[in-house]
Amino acid sequence: MPRGVTTLSRQRIVEAAVELADAAGIEGLTMRELAAHLGVGTMSIYHHLPDKRALHQALADHLWSKLSLPDPATPWEDRMRDLTGQLWLAARRHPALVPLLQTRRFTGPDGLPAVEALLGAASDAGFDPAGSVRCFRVLTGFAVGLAQAEATRTRADDERPTRSAPGDGDTSARFPHLHGALASGALDRPLDDFAFGMDAILTGFRAAVAVP
Repeated sequence: MPRGVTTLSRQRIVEAAVELADAAGIEGLTMRELAAHLGVGTMSIYHHLPDKRALHQALADHLWSKLSLPDPATPWEDRMRDLTGQLWLAARRHPALVPLLQTRRFTGPDGLPAVEALLGAASDAGFDPAGSVRCFRVLTGFAVGLAQAEATRTRADDERPTRSAPGDGDTSARFPHLHGALASGALDRPLDDFAFGMDAILTGFRAAVAVP
């Protein structure tokens, strides 16, 4: 619904775009629909964001800007876990915006402090600038990819009347490891997935910086 506020700002446009994307998906986020959502003319949007590409960049930046910066005095592992976890949760809250986090190479000024903090944690771990970039890609790829996998699985479950019971017929005999995995319930434990993945990544990072 239009907000009924006359003053238009870039921040208000971006916040409204997030609401629209959450409700209608990224495909439903057009300049015309956004203007209607705000109750303004389409050209009013272009005064703040010149095109859809700029809007998408602003949305990615908006998500990064919501991350709280950890204390730089805390251990680098804790900072990585904290920032990566916040990014994962942001992607889970706004699954429609996940593709933007995957395709926007650089964020705008509002999101750069969080990017700098994550790179700084990698540097404090002992990585050089190139290695820090690789750490950044691994961590962000893990957070966003995990959120996307969860969103995809949720949509698939919503479209399926019932989940097939593992072990029907001779399935358990033919595929015992698959049967055990399904029966474990691990597919529905996203917090465990995140914790396990972060532990594995951080273990790898420690090993990488320990190599002379």
